[in-house]
Formats: sequence, C-alpha cells, structure tokens
Amino acid sequence: MKKLLIITSILTIILTACGSQQPEVQKENNELPEHHILNQYIDLTTLEQITVKDNSEKRVLIFETEAGKKVYKSVYIKEKSRLKLIHLGEEGGNVERNYKWEKVSSRKLHP
Repeated sequence: MKKLLIITSILTIILTACGSQQPEVQKENNELPEHHILNQYIDLTTLEQITVKDNSEKRVLIFETEAGKKVYKSVYIKEKSRLKLIHLGEEGGNVERNYKWEKVSSRKLHP
C-alpha cells in the first residue's frame, strides 16, 4: 500500500511539472529581408507581428497593438523584392496611407 502511495505521489509531481510549462512564444523574425525598411516606418518592438500568408510568391504581415487593433499591413513580393506598407485606418480596414512599391534593397519608401 505504501509503494502504491509513493508511486502515485511521484507520478502526480512529474505530471504536474510537465503540465505547468509555459508555451514557447514565437520570437519575431528580424532576419526577414523587409524588416530593415519596415523598422524605418513602424516601431516593430511595440507591435505584434502576425503572418497572414507566407509562400514562395509573397509574404503578408499584419502588425497590431497589444489590444488587438490592426495598425499596419505589409506585402512583400519575393521574386521582385518589392514591399508595400499599408497604414490601416481607425476601423482596421480603411487605408489612410499607402506607400508605393519599393525595392527592398532601397532604404526609403516614398508616400
């Protein structure tokens, strides 16, 4: 009976320890080719980056506040190395400012 109690206690401790681990938070990827340009226009440290689409042709990212308000959208065309940054309006869908497509190798987007 004592052995059963000890085994049950040990298993409970082990399972509790395994279950209390925090999920690993995905770190933002600052190695993306468009990040050096995006960082010139938006504060990437205060916004959460959400990848909407990332395939062989393009990458679409949404940047939102901690409250969940969508603030910016970026579209990067991989084959042509073109980036478009869109500032979303108050409702999270109206375009207030739309930057022209620019080569990612360039250092500035033109409004």
